[in-house]
Amino acid sequence: MCALESITIPEVKQFVEALKSEGLAQGTINNYITTISQLEDYLSKSGKSILSCNDEDVRQWLIKLERDNIDAKTRRRHLAAIRRFFNIIKKQKFDFEWPKYRSNIPSWITKDEVNNFISASDEYGLKFHCLFQLCYDGALRISEALNLMEDDLLFQDKLIRIKLPKSGKYEEEYVPIEKEATWGLVKDWLKEKRKLYPKNDYLFPGEKSKRLSRSTVDVVIKSICKKIGIPSSKAHAHVLRHSRATHLRRDGMEIDELQKFLRHSDIKMTMIYDHIVLDDIRKRLSMIDH
Repeated sequence: MCALESITIPEVKQFVEALKSEGLAQGTINNYITTISQLEDYLSKSGKSILSCNDEDVRQWLIKLERDNIDAKTRRRHLAAIRRFFNIIKKQKFDFEWPKYRSNIPSWITKDEVNNFISASDEYGLKFHCLFQLCYDGALRISEALNLMEDDLLFQDKLIRIKLPKSGKYEEEYVPIEKEATWGLVKDWLKEKRKLYPKNDYLFPGEKSKRLSRSTVDVVIKSICKKIGIPSSKAHAHVLRHSRATHLRRDGMEIDELQKFLRHSDIKMTMIYDHIVLDDIRKRLSMIDH
C-alpha cells in the first residue's frame, strides 16, 4: 500500500468494500488495488494524485501502457479498475477509447526476450532451436520455415531460398542470413536430422508427417512463452518475425530495405513498424520535455 499513501485509508477501504459488495473475487480486488497503486505512482512523479488528477492525466498513463507494449488483457484490466474507482470514489464517469492508430500494430518482444525464448527452446531439441533461430534471423513466416527443403539452404552465399505462391505458381525469393553462428546451428541440425530422418528432404520433418505441423509449433511456442513469462497475447507463430522487423526498424534500417527483407508486396504493410519507431520518439521527447 506504500504507493497509495497520498490516498486516505477511508477512501481505499470504501473502494474495497464497494467491490466486495458487488461480489468480486479477492484476486480481482487485489488486481484493482494494484492498478490504483501503479497509477498513483505514475501521477506522483508530476506532483499529482489520483484524487486531484483530471481525466487527461489518466488517459496519458493508459496510452503510455500501450506504447510500453503492455498486453491488451492487462490494459483492459487497468481500465476496468480505473472506471470503477472513478465511479465509486470520484463520483464521475471515466470515458476512454484506445487510439485507433494502434489497432494494427503487430505484437513483438524485446531482443532479450527473443534470446530467452530461443534459449528456452533447447528443451524441445535442436530442431526447434534451429527453427526459431531461422524464423527470427530471416524474419520468416512460419509457413515459409516449415516448407523449407534441404536444398533451399545456400551455405556459400549465406542465403535461404523461399518459394512464394503467386498467381497459381511459385516465385523464388532469397533471404540473407549473415550470422555465422546461425549457419553453424543449421549444420549441426542437418547432421542430427539426417540420422533421425534419412529419407526426408524437408528441413524440419514431423514425427508422424513429412514436415513439422503448424499446430505442433503453436503448442511449443505457447509452452515456452508461459515458461519464461511472455504474455499469452504474444505467444503466436509470427512473434519472432514481427520482433525481427521491429528491431531492424528501430535500429535504423530504411523502410524500403525492410520491405524487401520482409518480402512485402506493398510498402503500406511495412509501414506499420513506423508506429513503433514513432513511439520511441515520443518517449524520448517526453523525457526531454519533462
